[in-house]
Amino acid sequence: MESHSTIKRPFILNIYKPSGVGSTKVVARIKRALGKSVKKIGHFGTLDPFAEGVLLIGGNGACRLNDFLHERYPKTYLATGKLGIKTDTGDLEGESIEECEVLKLTESKISEVLNSFLGEYMQAPPIFSATKHQGKALYQWAREGVQVKKEPVKRTIHSIELVEHNSDTIIFRVSVSTGTYIRTLFEDIAEKLGSVGHLIGLKRESIGPMKYTESLSESVWPDSEDFDSSSFLTLQDCFQIPELVLDDLELKLYSHGNPVEIHRISMGDTLSEGDMAWLTDPRGELLGLGQLAEGKMTSCFNFPYTPR
Repeated sequence: MESHSTIKRPFILNIYKPSGVGSTKVVARIKRALGKSVKKIGHFGTLDPFAEGVLLIGGNGACRLNDFLHERYPKTYLATGKLGIKTDTGDLEGESIEECEVLKLTESKISEVLNSFLGEYMQAPPIFSATKHQGKALYQWAREGVQVKKEPVKRTIHSIELVEHNSDTIIFRVSVSTGTYIRTLFEDIAEKLGSVGHLIGLKRESIGPMKYTESLSESVWPDSEDFDSSSFLTLQDCFQIPELVLDDLELKLYSHGNPVEIHRISMGDTLSEGDMAWLTDPRGELLGLGQLAEGKMTSCFNFPYTPR
């Protein structure tokens, strides 16, 4: 066991968020448990209250990796949709706004429609979403009676497959780029099937290499100032890219914001132009994330560093 006051390094917690609770409430609970010395705790992408699964929480500056994570890794979901009823939120928490008869559908027809969404996909965010308009989330506008419709934006469906179906329910697994709303995706799927629909279940199974099977269930979330630190993942654990160790001279240059020549890369990895790498001191303390440009590592961002 170790006191939270000794945790100074950036870290990530792979939390299993249960359904029925908001992401911000989970973050607040973890923050209260760890105390004030763990700084700037936040999450890497919210999950709707009705949804469950992987919720990554970062502390001590780890959330600065947010854009890096979303650009690099897809998210995989197991979704359950119900045909015949459309709700104002696109999920089971909303009010019914349209109903229609559900036609008999074959497995091959459903798979054909699902596969039609593979690749680039234009999607407008739902009016009940965290997407911002004039500095305020769309769901806040909607609750005030103002429905703000945003222009569709390009998303990517990396993979999609039918898992199970019956007369009015479809279960499918889908891997998507960041910003993709599975609620809206299912509404679009239902429309192509000649129906309407809404989600009745959603489970985020993974964000890149971080899977729900390795997530911390609620019973083992940090709940006090003393905790088992083995559940705290380093950034290197989560994002497995090469690691560049800087010697004393390069360390001094880098800590002052200057590009540095490559000294050595762990395990004999090689870098190509534009590749990223973790930068550490000889003791293994993480300095930041760098990118190779013209033979030198330039800083993407740094963490506070005190020479020892």
